[in-house]
Amino acid sequence: MAWRARELAETLGLKLVGDDVPLPSPPRPLEEAGEEDWTVLFSLPYRGEPKKVLALLAPEVVETLQARAYLLTPYPRKALAEILRRWETPPHLPEGVHPGAWVHPSARIAPDVRVGPGVWIGPEVEIGEGTWIFPHVYVGDGVRIGRDCRIYPHVTLYPGTVLGDRVILHAGSVIGSDGFGYVLEETPPKKIPQIGRVVIEDDVEIGANTTVDRATLGETRIRRGAKIDNLVQIAHNVEVGEHTVIAAQTGIAGSSRVGRRVILAGQVGIADHVRVGDGAIVTAATGVSKDVSPGEVVSSGFHALPRREHLRLQALYRRLPEIWSRLKALEKQVDRT
Repeated sequence: MAWRARELAETLGLKLVGDDVPLPSPPRPLEEAGEEDWTVLFSLPYRGEPKKVLALLAPEVVETLQARAYLLTPYPRKALAEILRRWETPPHLPEGVHPGAWVHPSARIAPDVRVGPGVWIGPEVEIGEGTWIFPHVYVGDGVRIGRDCRIYPHVTLYPGTVLGDRVILHAGSVIGSDGFGYVLEETPPKKIPQIGRVVIEDDVEIGANTTVDRATLGETRIRRGAKIDNLVQIAHNVEVGEHTVIAAQTGIAGSSRVGRRVILAGQVGIADHVRVGDGAIVTAATGVSKDVSPGEVVSSGFHALPRREHLRLQALYRRLPEIWSRLKALEKQVDRT
């Protein structure tokens, strides 16, 4: 879709400074943009050479480019999201239920639901209006799926799972598999039956190959608006709060509670029965073994260091007990003088 700068500015409530240039294609990355392209700059610093391109950016960074035109907004990320929607090409799925899908006679499917080939829909399943189920999805017995959901290929919904409206499940995600529970006093460990379910509320998005385990008893619940990245593990009886964001390779152990509007960065590990308060931020590669207060920022991640510095620190770490003993001895000597 082709736009002009003034038309886009008026549509999105942006301020145009400069020429009403054509926008025949979506913006390009700043480093790759040529003189005929347009780009995005969110904030300072920008260390590259000045660019003679159209820029969507915050007003305070205008002077970093030598652009023919600027689209100014205090919220460039929000504006970019709206712009990219105008060039987005959503995946296609033909109307109706494909003859290669298997649907149990007791399933209740709204008339406009789209179902791709190779889909299995079990007994007593309910699927709401406007939902699309892409090829090779398994929908187990008694699953309930709300309106306008998108269930991408190879998703598995175990029996009893509940999805709200406008839920997005990306390829390969597994919702409702058994929680990891065993009687460790027996040899070999004896499995504890997992008879709960998973409930995913409205407007949740779950990334590719993420797993959410069913509860031992009761529910594992992902509350409305939560956004979960690829390759995340959420264990049995966990609760994830509203509008929380969880980045890739995070693992949350059983019965933990993550509050509202929490940010969990990549490779965070949360131990079982931990509480993370509303608005907390846990930085990348941090292990959380005790409760986190609301609004707190916690970090214990591993940070990249030059190899020689890393080796020196490791050598010093091994000497800490000796250094501590010498320090205590020096303190006692000072006290006696």
